Amino acid sequence: MPLHLAARAPRWASRAVIAAVGLAAGLTYLSGAALGIGTADRDHIFSPADAPWAQSLLPALETPFAVPWSPSSVAGRGSIAIAKGRRTALRDFAAIAAGFAIVAFGAWLSAAGVPLYSVLFAMLAMGASATFWWRGIYWSADALSPALALLAAWAGGRWLQSPRAIFAIVAVSAAVLALAEDASWLACLPGVALLFWSRVPDRTNRVRTLAAIAVAAASATLPLLARGSQRILPIHGSSLGAAVTSVSREFTPMGALLILIGLVVLWSVPRNRRALAALVAGLIAWFWLVPRSGLEIVSVPLSICGWAAVAVALAWLAQAVRPGAGRALVAVVGVLLIADPGLTRVRLSALGRDRSSEAAARMAYDFKVTDLPSGTAIIAESRRVDATLLLSSQHAGSLALIIPQGLEQVQSLVSRGRQIVAFANGRSHLERMGFLFERGWLGPTAIAVLTGQIPCVALEPGKWPDVSLLVANGSFILHGATPASAPGGVMLRLTDPQPVRFASIEPRSIPFEMGPVVHDAAAGIGDLERAAARAGVPQVVTLRIRETGRRDPITFTFAASPQTVVATADGPSTVTLCPGVARADLTLGRLPTASAALRMNLSPPFGTGWHSPEADPDPFRWTAAPNASLRISMAPPGPVRITVTATPAARATQHPTLGLAINDCQLPIRPMPPGQADYDWDVEQRCWRAGVNQLWLQSSPLVSPAALVGGNDTRLLGARVGAIRLARIPQ
Repeated sequence: MPLHLAARAPRWASRAVIAAVGLAAGLTYLSGAALGIGTADRDHIFSPADAPWAQSLLPALETPFAVPWSPSSVAGRGSIAIAKGRRTALRDFAAIAAGFAIVAFGAWLSAAGVPLYSVLFAMLAMGASATFWWRGIYWSADALSPALALLAAWAGGRWLQSPRAIFAIVAVSAAVLALAEDASWLACLPGVALLFWSRVPDRTNRVRTLAAIAVAAASATLPLLARGSQRILPIHGSSLGAAVTSVSREFTPMGALLILIGLVVLWSVPRNRRALAALVAGLIAWFWLVPRSGLEIVSVPLSICGWAAVAVALAWLAQAVRPGAGRALVAVVGVLLIADPGLTRVRLSALGRDRSSEAAARMAYDFKVTDLPSGTAIIAESRRVDATLLLSSQHAGSLALIIPQGLEQVQSLVSRGRQIVAFANGRSHLERMGFLFERGWLGPTAIAVLTGQIPCVALEPGKWPDVSLLVANGSFILHGATPASAPGGVMLRLTDPQPVRFASIEPRSIPFEMGPVVHDAAAGIGDLERAAARAGVPQVVTLRIRETGRRDPITFTFAASPQTVVATADGPSTVTLCPGVARADLTLGRLPTASAALRMNLSPPFGTGWHSPEADPDPFRWTAAPNASLRISMAPPGPVRITVTATPAARATQHPTLGLAINDCQLPIRPMPPGQADYDWDVEQRCWRAGVNQLWLQSSPLVSPAALVGGNDTRLLGARVGAIRLARIPQ
């Protein structure tokens, strides 16, 4: 029988192709989930891909974080029952649900008149997107919601074409179930209502349609009532920068351009304008008004509407040029849309599972919330870890208190005296805003305990505050008025006995200027010289980082910590200077019985006024100036006993003395008898500050060994210091 290639393909063929694409997507999700591909791309709540020892925390048929009798929960429990308790049935169900949603998406667009050629590329691109890949490889509480919503859209479109009661019943039923699982579909209802109002000619049917839409909207309250106020953290408000980043990640920049083209094409049809405007307004309003997880900036309705606009744009491209060239152009654009996320999956497949995420999940499962002191809060780490902690704490009967990594939330609990612990991600994020942590253990799990906060400094033009202790860690971080705003420019004047050297700056593309300055003409030098007079450091260097206009914070790191630093804002824009992440130095712990001993051969704590370490056989150092600088960190502040083991270099007839100053507190000066002895000072809480503290060890007089006993040692020596110990004084 001859083949008539120019003839229109039968309807069953297009349906078969759409079904085949959905089947291929489902099989891809199954294989991706089996390999653990995608955890690094988008963290998940719960997955049967987790180890069996972790899954054993759940009852046999539980569907985590779902409304107990939602369609997805019922179907998920049914899949586990059919699989005789095999937990990977939930993962398989997620793949099937996501594949069915892609099939419903293709059927809806095809029924709406979009050419099949464009529909297939849009289906493939949507299936490879971050949203649907994540939903296809991991269980989600609203797994069926996209498929139900798209089924409602398809049935509603068919009802407009041929008003049969069965299509109306299917549309309303599916919409009610979709909204009962995911209230975000409310954003689409204004556009849907205007669309049906303009397309339904009979007034009675219009009223019935609006009533059906109202019933569907009312069903969105069901999940809200069932779940209450419980959310999987971290939850945050909306921000334009986060939205742009997430949209670019979901659709790629080319996809975002195609969405704009598709919207323009739809807007060009007058009868589409009101419904399209209402739809866009609803999606934007939902984004701005409803808080959501930081991992889900792009909602499922926004993702589906965006890929539908891409399909319309591809259809327009195919018609805008000659038929053959148009299809070739659509093929090239479609392949590029699929290639970006597809290559990411291939790379993850080659790398295998996301080891760091698995390690974090194992750490969270090993973490026993019940072992924490009562009232302890846990800083949100990631969606996977937070969900793990919630599940394990529910299983143990003691619900974990998880708070976002936001500045206000953490400060509020700190001010109320709550103990707060964090894991690696939460610690690294909050350290950039001046929060201090120390390492702790809970059973076999390493944690970080929040011990305090160093207040950042808001810089003003023309004012040069001393920020030496903020830069004492060897780095500083620049923010704007808030951590999420663009920092202004900054200028610093620095002194140090050694040349001030640059180590790194992040982001790496940020330019800066650093070099010597002239004392007579440079602003801020008077303040700097007064601040540095005690150290006796003559060298002055200026560092200037101009305003970038970017919202990213700027981290500048020195090769070694400068001794004295003053800073000012370089321009009218707001700039906040925060301390950099602490390096290895002497830190006094938070516990009432905490103690610490300074290693004399450790370089970072020692500033100006010291000779190089020696050993006899234990390490020691000689002071080389009347004021020898030390820097130690502690949080929270409290009374501390400091013990210094020292030997004077001067003879007894010269009346050697040893003194100590801490920040702005001058402590008593002790006479030094001949020989080695311990010298104690009890330092009140008011003398300390959270974070790095400046200590000055004062020795007098300075003598030269060559002048005393002869020889070639012409160094000036004050006191031989063999040990420095700190211990908190119990209150």
